[in-house]
Order: sequence, then C-alpha cells, then structure tokens
Amino acid sequence: MSLIKGKLISMCAVVLGCMAAAAQNMPYYKLTPVPAGCVTLHDGLWASGQELAFGPAFEWVSLNFDRQNGGYAAFKHSTRRDTLKVEPVTSFESVKMLEAVGEYLKNHADPDMEAYMDRCVDHWITYQDKDGYFNGICTGGQQPAGKWNYLKWSHELYGVGHLLDAALSYAQSTGKDTMLKAALKAVDQVFARFGPDKVHDVDGHEQIERALTRYYEYTGDRRFLDTAAFFIDQRGNHTTRESYGEYSQDHAPFVCQHHVAGHAVRALYLYIAATDVVGAAGNEEYRASVDSLWHHLTSRHMYNTGAVGVAHSGIEGFAADYDIAPDDTYGETCAAIATGVWAQKLNRLYADASYIDVFETVIYNAFNSSLSRDGQGIYYCNHVNSNAPERRCWPNCPCCPGNILSHYARIPGYIYSTSPDGIYVNLFMANEADIPFGEGVMIRQQTNYPSDGRISLTVAPVAPSEFSIYLRIPQWANTFTASINGKAVRVAPERGYVKLTRRWMPDDRIELELPMIPERQYMDESFESYKGLVAVRRGPIVYTFEGTDNYGSVCNIVLPKGSRLKARRSNLLGGTVVVEANGLVLDWDGKWKQRTLTAIPGYLHSNRGTCVHYTWIAEDRSRAKAPVFHLDNLDLRPQQ
Repeated sequence: MSLIKGKLISMCAVVLGCMAAAAQNMPYYKLTPVPAGCVTLHDGLWASGQELAFGPAFEWVSLNFDRQNGGYAAFKHSTRRDTLKVEPVTSFESVKMLEAVGEYLKNHADPDMEAYMDRCVDHWITYQDKDGYFNGICTGGQQPAGKWNYLKWSHELYGVGHLLDAALSYAQSTGKDTMLKAALKAVDQVFARFGPDKVHDVDGHEQIERALTRYYEYTGDRRFLDTAAFFIDQRGNHTTRESYGEYSQDHAPFVCQHHVAGHAVRALYLYIAATDVVGAAGNEEYRASVDSLWHHLTSRHMYNTGAVGVAHSGIEGFAADYDIAPDDTYGETCAAIATGVWAQKLNRLYADASYIDVFETVIYNAFNSSLSRDGQGIYYCNHVNSNAPERRCWPNCPCCPGNILSHYARIPGYIYSTSPDGIYVNLFMANEADIPFGEGVMIRQQTNYPSDGRISLTVAPVAPSEFSIYLRIPQWANTFTASINGKAVRVAPERGYVKLTRRWMPDDRIELELPMIPERQYMDESFESYKGLVAVRRGPIVYTFEGTDNYGSVCNIVLPKGSRLKARRSNLLGGTVVVEANGLVLDWDGKWKQRTLTAIPGYLHSNRGTCVHYTWIAEDRSRAKAPVFHLDNLDLRPQQ
C-alpha cells in the first residue's frame, strides 16, 4: 500500500487504510489508536493548548531557531514571501518543527504554516549530501572530520531518526513527499552501513530505533523493523567497539536490562522502540525486559506528577532506587513526553487502563507545566518543589520545544482506541470523533473535565450494531456512577475499563460521573525523603503551593492532618479551581500562626511572575523551615 496519499483521496479512506496496515503489521498490539485526524477537540484546556502551541508558541520557537530572518511571524506577514529567506537550522533539533506541523495539519487547515514549512524543507534539502547523508540537521556542525566515526556523542543516527519522524508526519498530512524521499535516502545509507554482517555500533542517544518501528507500522517494510531490533540488540554488545556505558543504556544487553538506568530520555526512547518490537513480533525476551523496566520506573523512580530523573544524578537521569527527593527533581520535558508515549504503547499491548492512568498524570502535570501560558517560554526541567524563583525561557539545548509542539498536536490521537470487538475511551476531553470501527461510529464527548467529573458521550453508529465500549475508570476514582440512556449501569471495571456491550443505536448516551474531591497524597514509606510531607491531588491534577498565595515562602507552611481540603472556582489564572485549607505558618521568630493555605493546579505555577512553589509541603511541623522575613511585613492578599 502506498504511504503517501494524494490530497484528493478522502481522509477517511487514508485513515482506514493506515489503521488496517497498522493492525496487520503490529499483530501483538491489542489496541489500535484512533488517529488524531479523526478527532476534533472542543475541550477548553487542550483545544486552547493547541491554539497556544501553534499560535504564539510556534512563532516564538521558529524565531529562536531562525533569529536572523525573523522566523514564522516575519514570513507570515511579509508581502514578498518569494524573496524572504527561511533558515531554521541553528540546530538539528529544528527539524522537529516539521514533525509538529505535520501532526497539527492532520486536523487543522493552515496554508500559511504549510507554506512556511515548505520553504524550510527546500532549505533543509540543500544540506543533504549526494549519498544521502545529512551533515547539517544530523550533527549541528559538531561532527569531527568524517562520518559515523563519533557515534557516542555525534547524534548522527539520532538526527536521522528525527528526520524520518518529521518527514513521515508531514507527508501523511500534506501528501508532499520531498522531505520523506530525502529522509528515506538517509535511511538507505544507514541500511548500507549497519547490520549483522556490517558495522556493529549504536548511537549514543537512542531515537532512530523508535522512528524505524513507527515507519514499519505504517508500511510493513521489514527492513525498518529488523534494523530497529538490530540497534536494540547491539546495546551491551562490545565485541567490536567501546562501551558507551550505563549513561547510554549500553552497559548490558537489552534483554538483561530490568532496572532503568542512565540518561532518562535516551532510556525511554529505547524502551518505546523495544515495546514496538514486541507489538510487531511478540519477542518474549523483550517483553520481559519492557515489563520489568516499566515496573521499576513507576514504583521507584517516578514523582507524583509523572516526572522522572533527579538533578543530583548529574546525568539528566536516574539515581538509586527511591532516591527522588522533592527538591531534587530534574523532570526533563522530553522525558515526560517519552514516558507518556511509552505508557500508551503498553496500553496498546495489554489493553490495561493502568498505563493510561500514568499517561494522564504525565500530560496534565509534568508535561502541561512545560509551556508558559503566553507561549513565550518553556521549562527544560519541571520541578516538583522549587526553592528558587523560576522563569520559562529558551533552553541552551533546544530539544524540548519541537517535542512540546508535536505532543500538543498528537493529544487527540490518544483519546480513543479500537480492538476487534469495540472502542476504548481512554481520556476525557470534549471532542467529536469519527471512529473507524465497523461501518463507522461517531462519538461526541461533552465534559468540563478535569474541572468537574461529569462526562457525557453520545454514540452514533452509521447503522445499529452490537459492539463493546470500554470506558476507563481512573485509579484515583474511589467511586463512580455510569448510565446508558438514563438507566444505571452496575459493572465492575476489569483492567481499569467498564465494558458496555449492547446493540448501539444512533444517539445512545452514556453518562459517567467521577468524584472530583481534593485528596491528600503520600509517597510509599520506601521514599524516606517524603516522611512528614503531604501533597494535594484533585482528579488527575496535582496541586502546588506558590509563594504568591502562601505568604512568600512555602517552606514554612504546614497542612495539619485534620485540616479539611475545600475546592472552589476562583478568579485566579483564568478562573481555575483552587484548593484551600486551614494551615499553620511558621514566622521568623519561631511562632506559629493560623492562616488559610491556597493551592493551584501545578501546571499553572510561575505564570504570575516568578516565585517559589512546593508540591510537597509539611504535614508534620518538624518538616517546616523558618522563613527569612516577618509575616506582618507581607501583603497577605493573594495576587490575582
């Protein structure tokens, strides 16, 4: 089946064809995602997030990749586009912009943005050597003389992986294959150089593996799957080369790796690709490693926001088991995105909602905090507790900005999945979806989630038919109520889903209500640094206490065990739901004063100026610290 479809072919036909190919090429995956192009968001949080990402944020990102020429804004407003120079190549990370736009255009028409990226493609192509090697995008000018001779640090294969990902996304949405042809020519050079009977080596930074498995899923070209597996199998194989060490997950063969280690982003990219190999080939040794690595990550190395990686490791990654102190978060945005992607892959593999629970935690917290609400800055790291004021900015290593934009564009593609017998509802966001299942099923989801827990789904199959709808019940929901056409449904969840099987008729309505009650969170006692600390969560949202609302310094506040948590809608930050409680504040003179404590959704922190913020605060007075100022000298009114 041809990958690139002409624009005159209906999107529905393309989607159905791609889904059929994906299911055939990945037979061990139980679920197939409904593509983002089939889903239109109306959700206030995520639809506005996409508008922010591909409005002010896209202009800001393009400007930082192309300062000399003014970026996308200069191009968009120019009256002479034919003469305006476009050169977004200050880093090979800039090609991620093409991937982001490719994903965004799958359900948004934006001729200006497409024209801008076409110009970028024309410029990028000039960086390709005749043999297919990309010397600009792949290495950022850091490669010493020669090619493929410094894989430990050169990121050459990493760059080819991102190039293939970007070109595939853009070709899928626009039908334009100029960049895809160039990317495939670059991959051909990889095929010619690396393999069982050729050079045995790996890139210091994994990425090409997951790009190869993604391309295999859509085309069935076995070379891509086999090469991805070859690179995975080369980890820990040092018979013909030096070891790149634990930092690059090169300390042991992958099938012997059962504990997460090294640089977090590198590790997670490897785990994503290995999971795809299980989905495609059912490799049981890979499966055993994937399962144990996931358990190790989520039980010993994950913050309550879904962030991973600690600062004191010094490697943008993992330290010892249970060693994730709240004020030591590294929490790189790229790692958060990769954790979510891996979680969704495992959900596909096992049809188990516990993986989507992690995905949801990540996107609402560790990921959603990364982009400022004005679109003019990002966090490279997403701290759980911050002892110093923070400001979002352009990072020295610009790997995150393009990934952030791409993830916002892909969010609709995570909401629904299908299996041979039904449709899985994974996420709760207001949307309309054309589900390619049977003869076709329209689903309209209405909700203000996570502000409240009421979700309504209107199910409209093209023709009345019997199938199952699997409705996710989050692990944090201690209770729930569900009904179909007003009649209560009493079914216990299995693997986190309530299975609703019936002959569905047009305009059947499912109602689900989840309790949005603020609750205290505690870490397992194995995490010694959390003793005497408490966090607040409401639904999927982890809250944080900013100095702005809590008397300047948060290290000196205590949320006593008996204090009741109260949620209310406020006029802060566009009308968000805050959580309040009666607490204690330690003054500089050692005296305790009773005050109202206020927590805001953690992803909104540092959007009213810079200040400290704590997700984990003292529940035990012994964990509080004295401030450096007197409370009576402060304006105690919360800032709007």
